[in-house]
Amino acid sequence: MALTGRRTVLVELDLRRPTFTEHFDLQPGRGLTTALTGRASLAEVLVEPLPELPNLLVLPAGRIPHNPAELLGSTRIDEIIAELATGESMVIVDAPPLNPVADAQVLLNDQVINAALIVGRVERTTRDEVRRARAILDRHIVEPVGLVVTGIRDANRYGYGSYRGSAPTLEPGVEALSASESGRLKL
Repeated sequence: MALTGRRTVLVELDLRRPTFTEHFDLQPGRGLTTALTGRASLAEVLVEPLPELPNLLVLPAGRIPHNPAELLGSTRIDEIIAELATGESMVIVDAPPLNPVADAQVLLNDQVINAALIVGRVERTTRDEVRRARAILDRHIVEPVGLVVTGIRDANRYGYGSYRGSAPTLEPGVEALSASESGRLKL
């Protein structure tokens, strides 16, 4: 989205296991929790991690708090997300997992969050875990809009990562198997 010129803000709301500082090579300690506690303004903790992509902004979690679920349920979170979403900005929230802890569930009835993607890892996330996450989403107002599958590492499969090989073609009248029927995705 940022590549298309749209201002895109990634907000890290996983306050138990934050990873943005390592993924984006950021200074640890400052971020969302700093803004929530009033020790810095939102503008001071927003980071432009890639100078060649000025439309991408990142709001890392900041210091790990002792009360993550309470902070996520605060009205200040709504205000921050709403402020970031002004104009044509796209705000993408990296929330904690739905199944093991209740942290993310406090966000699911939030009026400022419009949709949710379920993320599952190949050969790690089970179908039952995906079903439970979907059932949780179905009990709330946030609309589930899709499933993202991560962890596919087979270099022999066709994909956009390497541009090697050619896309498989089908004979006329032959239907493709879905990923689950062909056994490739083992969620």
